[in-house]
Amino acid sequence: MKNTLGMIQAEILTLLCVQHTRDESDMETENQHNTSSANWRGQHSN
Repeated sequence: MKNTLGMIQAEILTLLCVQHTRDESDMETENQHNTSSANWRGQHSN
């Protein structure tokens, strides 16, 4: 039981780290997404 709990804790910590990293790069991702959305609209507007 203790082992399982440790694994779960490790998983949660990993997820938190990933989430934190994702938050930091959110602005960058948002900009890329907006750019590709604009490109997509431009290509498919006619």
